[in-house]
Amino acid sequence: MTDNQQIYRCHTHDYREPCIYLLTVTVEGRRPVLGHLAGDMYTAHIELTPLGEDVRHELYALCDRYPQLRLPQYQIMPDHVHVILQVTERLPKPLGNLFSSWKIACGHAYGRIMAGASAYQPNKADTTSPASGASLGEEALAPRYRRLFSEGYNDSILTGREQLQHMIAYVRDNPRRLLIKRAYTSYFTIHRNIDIAGYRFDAIGNLALFQRPLMAVHCRRSWTEDEQQAFAAQCMKASEDGAVLIGAFISKAEQDIAHTANEHHHPLIHLVENGFPELYKPVGQAFYACAEGRLLLLAPWKYHAGRKAISREQCNALNTMAESIAQPKGRAT
Repeated sequence: MTDNQQIYRCHTHDYREPCIYLLTVTVEGRRPVLGHLAGDMYTAHIELTPLGEDVRHELYALCDRYPQLRLPQYQIMPDHVHVILQVTERLPKPLGNLFSSWKIACGHAYGRIMAGASAYQPNKADTTSPASGASLGEEALAPRYRRLFSEGYNDSILTGREQLQHMIAYVRDNPRRLLIKRAYTSYFTIHRNIDIAGYRFDAIGNLALFQRPLMAVHCRRSWTEDEQQAFAAQCMKASEDGAVLIGAFISKAEQDIAHTANEHHHPLIHLVENGFPELYKPVGQAFYACAEGRLLLLAPWKYHAGRKAISREQCNALNTMAESIAQPKGRAT
């Protein structure tokens, strides 16, 4: 879809009205041409290339042109940009049109740099790599990359009072998350179509968790509150003794068990309804649990865009899979 087609992506929302948005746009081909990662776990940040500086300049210029816009937070990453925009008064145009104009302005800056770099002829002594983000190099000049940003963008609409602070923290923490992902590459690699207990899964996380005893977490609907509490205590005891809890964690009681296990830094294997797109990484606490080797996500079905409610049949299927895998013979092959 074009940007103009995406301005009404949420059909019940008016993108001219005051609201707060998290917008994300990726560089065409995910080339790291906007900057490169620097620092350590405590000082991780992105050092911008000249192109990255132009992208930042155009972002402030957009807010100067439209005084109805505020910029609570943004983060320019090597191959994508996160922007939190607050619309304080009704806009003359939908936000998608304004964001599209920013992308076009950034594209013009990219064109100017490409034109200036067209005479660049690397020699054997030149060790500058496009992957470092320090130079556009030959890769950026390839004919297939005629624009800076990919078509379209992703948006998230603020719906709760605390969501803004979560948005800001997520955007601000992106460089450190990138550093962690690079440090623990194996835990963030998507494994496709692996055989586990006769089922086929896509997986991301620590596959070595299968080498430990497993305990399936499935709270029956017919259980009383006392029975659920007794089962939760049984799960925590097994987890403390070294077992890995495995389940879909769908019901409130199951989610509470997973939350408690995570609070104690105990490992989990989580079966999920939606699969993993390319370049997927877990979010929130799951990201750090994955980096620490405490989490494995399993998806038996392919990725789908958009939200949809999980069906009862899918819930039953996921619980059955978890119980099958938890048997001693149910291991990855």
